[in-house]
Amino acid sequence: MNQTRVLPLALLLLMSLSPWADAQPDSPAALRQTVVELEGRVAALRAQLATITAERDQLLAEIARLRAAIIPGSDPAAPRQEQAKPTDGARPSVPVSALSQDPLASPDALFVALLLDYRERFTTDPTAPKLPEPDAVREWTREMRSAYEGPTTWLVAIEAIVREQKDRDRAGGLRALATVLDTGTGTPISRPVMIPVPKRMEARFPESVTPGETLHAELRVKMNATPVFQASRETVGPFDYPPYIGPYAGFAYELDIVGLRFLDDSEIDALKQRPRGPVRR
Repeated sequence: MNQTRVLPLALLLLMSLSPWADAQPDSPAALRQTVVELEGRVAALRAQLATITAERDQLLAEIARLRAAIIPGSDPAAPRQEQAKPTDGARPSVPVSALSQDPLASPDALFVALLLDYRERFTTDPTAPKLPEPDAVREWTREMRSAYEGPTTWLVAIEAIVREQKDRDRAGGLRALATVLDTGTGTPISRPVMIPVPKRMEARFPESVTPGETLHAELRVKMNATPVFQASRETVGPFDYPPYIGPYAGFAYELDIVGLRFLDDSEIDALKQRPRGPVRR
């Protein structure tokens, strides 16, 4: 997420207030009702803005970490991973499949798989121009849609559930802020992400999560990569959104929840007792 979403939220707030400014309440009771409704709307927008801002900050920090670990020269202090890096035009000595055993294991795993696939495709010829041909990148984004797709199961920790607001009178869908966990250790293997809840699944989710509370669940999902072709984007840009894979390509994916099971108290207790090894990235 980025700051370009903050401005539309502010505009949405102003738009939601303007109809009420034009309408003159007929009585003090109507005025009080108007104030209550506006206060609720403002509170909802503030909560949504806070969630989006936190998600953006987490995204930027994680992308920087991944880029430092994978892209040569992006961070001189980062630990070197010579086998994972194409250098001097040579292909990586370790295949992408070995670097990421399961690209669908989490959104971060998919990002790494696409990043490495892009670099393998476009940065292996030392005589090639600095930037790849845009048409070639466009074709690559199309290929990746079928190269990385399928069902998978995630163990997740859900820290928040919010309902989007389409406008003053219409509520939008539910979204869950969730972190994918290692099933063996219970440690995070991906940054927190906002997961859209399909309409057909909404009845199985609570409307919100109490602050400080965390829900644990097994999600069966269908996931597929949907990298975006961006004809005018040659660099990361000021906001890095969508996350930058390489010239003309941004990271995106689609996710559909097809199954859900919340863990019971005994399973959660067992998860907390598991040895906490190093976080797998």
